[in-house]
Amino acid sequence: SYCYSWMGLQVQVVLPQDTISHFCQHNVVGKGKAQATAWKVVWVAIMCCIWNFRNKIVFRHRILASEDLLESIRIKTWMWLKTNVKGFSYSMFEWINSSDLCLSNMEG
Repeated sequence: SYCYSWMGLQVQVVLPQDTISHFCQHNVVGKGKAQATAWKVVWVAIMCCIWNFRNKIVFRHRILASEDLLESIRIKTWMWLKTNVKGFSYSMFEWINSSDLCLSNMEG
């Protein structure tokens, strides 16, 4: 829910325990193909960041703050969207400050 609030989503959800169900929740979001693809890319990037964050804690015995995770998520989601989603033309500044608007204004 930490990521949802950063993205401007004021939702209260019960998150599924398994990853496939969680991914499927993000499969229905979006108006067009580009927006639906963007949501999938965001989900995968967030999961990748959480996994890497966890590995640093478990295997490297690092102490990391949730702000470090959020910063990593913001950067990785923007880079992956910029690279993989046609029509995503927003700057890093726009993404960090208004990710909800960036996603909702995508066309295609």
